[in-house]
Amino acid sequence: MAESIKRTKRAGIDLIGECTQPVEMSGEIDIIGQDVIPILPATSEGFAQSYIAPRPKYIKLHMNQFGALIPILQEDVNNLLVPDSEKAYAAQPLQDLSGYLNDLRQHYKKLLDLTKSEDYDQVAICNESRGIDTSCKGIDSARKKLLHEDVKIEHQEEKIEKGESHK
Repeated sequence: MAESIKRTKRAGIDLIGECTQPVEMSGEIDIIGQDVIPILPATSEGFAQSYIAPRPKYIKLHMNQFGALIPILQEDVNNLLVPDSEKAYAAQPLQDLSGYLNDLRQHYKKLLDLTKSEDYDQVAICNESRGIDTSCKGIDSARKKLLHEDVKIEHQEEKIEKGESHK
């Protein structure tokens, strides 16, 4: 499950990166006396837009990645086996997993709507991608609780503070 979480987060970060590419400047700075004439942004919109338009082929690529990864993540969650002795402890993390996975699917559905046409709302795409990132972090946190990794980490930190080796 950790691999599918990592890849889903990566697709979200890549989508944010595609929508937040800074404007490249073209031309040279002209200095006339004490006046500096600035170079113009490479976009046709001029100074009002600080990011270049996302490239449709990469938006489609990242959306296809989400389309492939979300079912894998769902399958990983569905295939979790919890021993009877852990069922009481696992109830809350499993409920959290389900809630975060539902949130992730909602953000993905909104992204699908936002990326249907090539007239992209970059801010909205970034917001939904950040929502996917947040959902993935929540899923990972619940996964760690199920594996008791949070307890293991606390014990390792205690050993380090006491100066014990981490064998």
